[in-house]
Amino acid sequence: MDLAPLEADEEDYPDCMLCGGDKVSEKTICPTHKICEPCVIALFELAERSEISYPPRCCIPLDIANHLDLLDPELVEKYKKKEVEYKTPHQKRRYCANPRCSAFLPPGTYAEDEKNARNKEEIASSRPTVPVTCASCGFLTCITCKALFADHAPSSARSLETTHRGHRCTHPSLNFQPNLAYSPLNRCKACPSCSTFVWLSDGCNHIACEVCEHEWCFICLSPHASGCDCPQYNDPEYDYWGRDWRGLHRDTGRDRDGYDVFGYDVR
Repeated sequence: MDLAPLEADEEDYPDCMLCGGDKVSEKTICPTHKICEPCVIALFELAERSEISYPPRCCIPLDIANHLDLLDPELVEKYKKKEVEYKTPHQKRRYCANPRCSAFLPPGTYAEDEKNARNKEEIASSRPTVPVTCASCGFLTCITCKALFADHAPSSARSLETTHRGHRCTHPSLNFQPNLAYSPLNRCKACPSCSTFVWLSDGCNHIACEVCEHEWCFICLSPHASGCDCPQYNDPEYDYWGRDWRGLHRDTGRDRDGYDVFGYDVR
C-alpha cells in the first residue's frame, strides 16, 4: 500500500543546533543542521563585534545576503563595514589616530592618494606622507606612520597643504607610549602583525596570535622562525627605561636608534 508523505508541521523540525530550541526556521543553514532565527541573528551580531567570531558559521560560513530578511538594516550596514575591515590584511589596516575615535580607515578611501604619492618624482623617500581624513571625527591620520598630524585638529579647520608640509613621518615603533602597567604579573604586548593585545601568564615566549596566526617572540617581537637570542622563558632584566641588555625596548623590540634585534633599521 502506498503511503502519502506526511506533512511536517513546525513541531516536527529538528531542534536548533546552537540553543536547543524547537522553533527553527525551514531555511537550511548548512547541509547538516538547522538554526533558529534568533541564533542566526546572534551569529551576525557576534561577528560584527569581534573578528574572532567572523565569519558567522555553522558547518559552513553564512552569507549575509541569504539572511537579509532576518537582520535589522542597521546591523547589516555595520556588518558590511566590519567585513571590509576583516578582509583587509592586518599589515595593511589603518585606524584613525585620534584616541577618542580609532575608527577603521577603509583602503578604498586613500588607495589612489597613496599610489599618486609614491609615483611623485619629488618624493625621494620610500615612505611618502599620505594624509587621510577620518569620516567619523574629521581628524587627519598619516597612513604611513599611523600618527595624527602635528596640530591634532580636524581637517576642516586648517589647510591640508600646510599640514602636509609640516608633517614628518616616524616609524610606529619609535613613536609610542610605553606600557607603564607592564610587570612580571602583567605581561601584555601587542602582536607586531595585527596589534591585538596578548597577555602571557606562563609558558614559553613563543607566541602564536589567535587572530592573525602570526608567530613571534614575546621578548623582541621578531618572527619566531628568525632565530633570536632571547630567553625561552620569562623576561630578561629591564633597566629603568624598559630596555634589556641589548638596548631593545620591552614594548617595541627596537633600540633608541630604531634598530631591531638583527640590526635592521626600521626607519
